[in-house]
Amino acid sequence: MSKTPTTTATTATAKKLINLLYKEAATSTDTSQAIPRITRQLYNDPDSDLDADAADSTTNNDLLSTYQTTKRKLPATEALKTGPHISTPSNILSFKCINSFITKQDFKNLLPKEHQLTYSLNPINNFEMVKRRSGPLLQFQNEYILIFKSHLNAKIFQLETQGKLINGIQFRTEFQCFEDIIDDLVPEKLRVANHESLIHEIESLKQYTTSSSSTPNASSLDQIKALKQHHIATSSSSTPSQFEPLISCPLYDESYPILTHLINAPNRAKSILIHNWPFGLKKDLVIESLWNYNLSRSNGEQEQETNSASSPPPIEPIYSNVIQGINLIKMNFMNEYDALRFIRNFHGTKWLKLQNFRKVEEKVSPLPLLCETL
Repeated sequence: MSKTPTTTATTATAKKLINLLYKEAATSTDTSQAIPRITRQLYNDPDSDLDADAADSTTNNDLLSTYQTTKRKLPATEALKTGPHISTPSNILSFKCINSFITKQDFKNLLPKEHQLTYSLNPINNFEMVKRRSGPLLQFQNEYILIFKSHLNAKIFQLETQGKLINGIQFRTEFQCFEDIIDDLVPEKLRVANHESLIHEIESLKQYTTSSSSTPNASSLDQIKALKQHHIATSSSSTPSQFEPLISCPLYDESYPILTHLINAPNRAKSILIHNWPFGLKKDLVIESLWNYNLSRSNGEQEQETNSASSPPPIEPIYSNVIQGINLIKMNFMNEYDALRFIRNFHGTKWLKLQNFRKVEEKVSPLPLLCETL
């Protein structure tokens, strides 16, 4: 029996309709067997339609804006004309804050990027940071002291960081006179051996620079230059090449290298304070357990191996009272990196018992360790 033309046409139409329905359903349904796409960037958005030409155009625009921003930088000395006039220029800034866990890097992060700076001088590496402390427990006095290489660096830092926030706190700094902070700048337990002589040298320099009644003679100038070069040469954290561009500047503060020695800046950056340290914990066991940290070596050991200047011991007790449950130590490292790494790994954690129970067992505080920079 042969098919009629009408039946054949109906069958063909039905097949076309089925094919259209299947194609519509297949294209509208998301399947898990989609072919992955390889992108040039690790975390690039796969749904982004930005092609290579658009990306290159964006990069060129960024470079152009960076170049234009750099071209608009003002001379560094223009900063001295901004803001209220300061009768006695100072290279010391004060920042009051109740948070004692702010680091020097946090202050550096406040500064804009190099191409976004308003002035041609970048003070990011031209200052030291000190926390004001007092008492046998080295209590933090809610104030940070920033010591700059010159008044110009301090002024630019103040202007570049206006309106910034640091740990959620409005960042406001004030200039401080040397005479107002020198007496309690460094607590007795953190002072260097020649602390008094350094203060006398700074006071002599201040009297020389502020005195207008007498004219400096050649011998006085030579003595000050020799003093400055001496402290630059003896400072392990600063080299003469770092000071050369600022020494030629008339606004360079002669007391800066002496102040860095006064606060013991090289060793201060490599030392931390640890609160709630366990009682009865042997130093040798601590050094052995912290084998992956470059702790400071004892004076005798370092002098035998390197014949260099003596360094502080790895662990120094600051204050200990079992009845009050207070045990504060200072831990010294060979470099700043290990000191900051120890803070990141141990701050806010509980100390695990290390000693054998048959020996003297340490008494672990129920409070977590609190680690902070000096």
